[in-house]
Amino acid sequence: MSVTGWVRHGGVGTCPRRHSLSVELNHTIVHARDNRESAEFFADLLHLEITAEWGPFIAVGLANGVTLDFATVPADSITPSTTPS
Repeated sequence: MSVTGWVRHGGVGTCPRRHSLSVELNHTIVHARDNRESAEFFADLLHLEITAEWGPFIAVGLANGVTLDFATVPADSITPSTTPS
């Protein structure tokens, strides 16, 4: 994805030219009641691999280089999404 906008360079004011900035998604955090159980289930379901573990996260790698980083959070803080009517 490419974003175009005004870029502020050190000093006062804005640069008189517009610049294109590259933006790339490399991970997203997935809240789960049990990070290991959820990551393993998701990886098995889609024939993916758990690629890393660090801190509270267990990462499942996708084909495009993005990881889904599963983190355990209290069950009462997870709100199921609903489909708008």
